[in-house]
Amino acid sequence: MIWAIPGAIIQFLGGSRRQLGVLFATGLLISTPLAGWMVAGGLVVRIVASKVLGPVARERLEVFAGGVIAGDALYSFFSGAVKSLRS
Repeated sequence: MIWAIPGAIIQFLGGSRRQLGVLFATGLLISTPLAGWMVAGGLVVRIVASKVLGPVARERLEVFAGGVIAGDALYSFFSGAVKSLRS
């Protein structure tokens, strides 16, 4: 529950449209808190890239993020399937 407080603060600062605090707090509440810190790091990279590269960065980051999420899902599925077959 302690991570709900920083998540609420980030949510308040970022606004309800962005859902930043929800992502941050959710990532910290799951069994691997590193996921929450990765979300925070990703947000920092997104902000910096948008300021440095402009609007073109948003499209590229969205495509990259989709690929990372798909790759993570495939890795999780297949690593779980292989582990279950070994047992």
